[in-house]
Amino acid sequence: MTDLIDPEVWPAEELAALYHERWEVESAYRQLKTFQRGKAEVLRLASPELAWQEVWAHLTVHHCLNQIIMRLADGEGLDPDRISFVKVLKHTRRSVVLQGAGRPAVCGSS
Repeated sequence: MTDLIDPEVWPAEELAALYHERWEVESAYRQLKTFQRGKAEVLRLASPELAWQEVWAHLTVHHCLNQIIMRLADGEGLDPDRISFVKVLKHTRRSVVLQGAGRPAVCGSS
C-alpha cells in the first residue's frame, strides 16, 4: 500500500525495485545485529568512546565480510545475494580461531 499514486512521478516498476532495495538494507541490519554481533551480545558501555569504538569495529568487520562475499560472487559469476553471510561469518571465525591457536586454517580453495 502506498500514497505514491501518480504513475508519471512514481512508476510501479521503480517502486517495486525500491521496495526490494529496502529489504536488502533490513538484511544488512539483521546480519550485524543477529548473526555477527550475536543475540546475547550487547555493546560494552564503559564509556561513550568505547561504545563508538565497538560500533566501528562491528561495521568494519561487516564491511570486510561483505568484501569477501563480493569477491566470492565475482569469482564464481554469482549474485552476491546468493552467498550466505552466515556461512562466510562462520568460516571466517573458524579461520581466525585456528590462526590464533597457531594452526593453519583449512580452506576449500586458495
